[in-house]
Amino acid sequence: AQPDDFGVLKPLSLSECNDTRDALAKAIYERLFHWIVARLNDYMRGGGDAEGGGGDSGLFIGLLDIFGFENFDRNGFEQLCINYANEKLQKQFIVAAAELCLRDYQAEGIACAAMAACPDNTAQISLLEGRGGILPMLDEECALPRGSEASLVHKLHTMHGASPAVFGRPPPPSSRPARAGRSGSASSAGGGAGLPRPPGALICSGGGAATPPAPPPQFVVKHYAAEVTYTVDGWIDRNRGLLRPEVQAVLSTSRSLLLRTLFRPADPPPLDALRPPGAAPRAARGRYTVVSGFRASLASLSTTLEGTAAHYVRCIKPNAQQAADDFDGAYVTRQLACTGVLAVIDVQRLGFPVSMPKIDFLRAYRCLGTRTATTRASAAPAAAAAPSPPAGLDSACTNLLLSAAALLGEPASWVESGTALGKSKLFLREPIVSRLEAAKVAAWSGAATAMQAAARRYVARRAARALAAIVAAHAAACEALRACAECIALLNRGGEPGASPLHLGVSRSDLGAPHPHLGAPRAGGGSARAHLQAAGRALEQLAGLWRDGGEALAACLPEEAYTRLQARNTALEDAVTEAVEREEARAAEAA
Repeated sequence: AQPDDFGVLKPLSLSECNDTRDALAKAIYERLFHWIVARLNDYMRGGGDAEGGGGDSGLFIGLLDIFGFENFDRNGFEQLCINYANEKLQKQFIVAAAELCLRDYQAEGIACAAMAACPDNTAQISLLEGRGGILPMLDEECALPRGSEASLVHKLHTMHGASPAVFGRPPPPSSRPARAGRSGSASSAGGGAGLPRPPGALICSGGGAATPPAPPPQFVVKHYAAEVTYTVDGWIDRNRGLLRPEVQAVLSTSRSLLLRTLFRPADPPPLDALRPPGAAPRAARGRYTVVSGFRASLASLSTTLEGTAAHYVRCIKPNAQQAADDFDGAYVTRQLACTGVLAVIDVQRLGFPVSMPKIDFLRAYRCLGTRTATTRASAAPAAAAAPSPPAGLDSACTNLLLSAAALLGEPASWVESGTALGKSKLFLREPIVSRLEAAKVAAWSGAATAMQAAARRYVARRAARALAAIVAAHAAACEALRACAECIALLNRGGEPGASPLHLGVSRSDLGAPHPHLGAPRAGGGSARAHLQAAGRALEQLAGLWRDGGEALAACLPEEAYTRLQARNTALEDAVTEAVEREEARAAEAA
């Protein structure tokens, strides 16, 4: 091919053509992946077009699936990037789970042994991404015309050899332990056995045709989870991943709308997120590499996580064989250590996992306070010894804690060893909180029992008053009927006193309450009609009493007694009705 008037023909070697091909494939895959994710996010938040926006309010719920820590027999460029991301995310987890708690202790003036137990991987992160770190030096080596892996490792050992806590040389092949897999597993996937290499050999020169090839250089990074030996083989080519501007310009004018969208020339450079404000970019920083793009993406993710309320779910494998009903304790413990869970548990155990404002503590546990002057007097010296302001809240919290300790049968040292008064908060250990919660539940149960007893007493007394009134109304109606029957018997001279068929006596066992004796009828003055009118008034009063106190009687009386009482009431109503009818018939005959 011949160059035209607007271009220059630049021949490429076979190796450069292969690199360009691989870079093109990686660029298409990466941009297509980001385009798909952007479309999905836009549609999930209600937008119709990924480019037009869908009214993003800034509120979202995100799920981040973190790839596990990797340590294989042979660890390369990919494992370095993955473990670097795990170091950054582990720092986020430590800050969220432990450092925020320790900062709260310092702000409140609490001296706690947990401050010395807080894990910190700042040195590892600085080794990987700081000035003169592994990743920046890898980018600089890629920018050099004759950069090589051996030169990179030699520079790393020269610069970081004095930091044995985080960086080191690989051990001899005979003393290397067996590597674990992802997240501390026993898997050996991800590479073959590491090539033997004399300890300390950094740059090996090749010999003649009969000389075996020199093994690739190695170095060791002591991550928060474990030591990892990295084999630097082909890192320069993998990190470059350079897509030539000419190829990007060709794709931006493609017939495919999707490719034109993916390779728009207006896209910002990927290194802007890593460049400090106002800093002049160096030549090495101005070129895109896989590491620089990965760091930019990770920096964006960290910024997003810092602005959200993160909740962590740690997935633990019970065994490395993926077998059912098999729990390997050592394997699980190693995973908990690698993920930092054990360190966070130590911080919580040594510190005060429960904290609350002092006024909230008083409101929550005031039911445990005692009103005896003796206990207040005994708690006064301890309250006076608390110098933290405000003195009123401090003394109130101390008095309440001492009262709760006395209630639970615990000495005063139980309060001193398990609580700490800060400037505005009260800090408690888990055993004390458990005992206080149990005592609070017991106090609430006692108060509920007392309230129930008072309510039952009120209901029972109301039923007793209703029963006494009903019995009195029964007695009045029966007396009126008996007097009426006596008058009728005396007028007709057809019966003897006391022989009335309207005898409606009610026994004590039937009613369950004391009542007047309803024995033989007594002869009284007045006419039969007057007595019937008195009986009618008694029935009206009795009906009102049943309306007002019937439910109370049903709740308190035995079912059999309540049924008999209802039967007596019905019989009394029938008797009065029958007497009224007889009186009316007699009056008609007399007329």
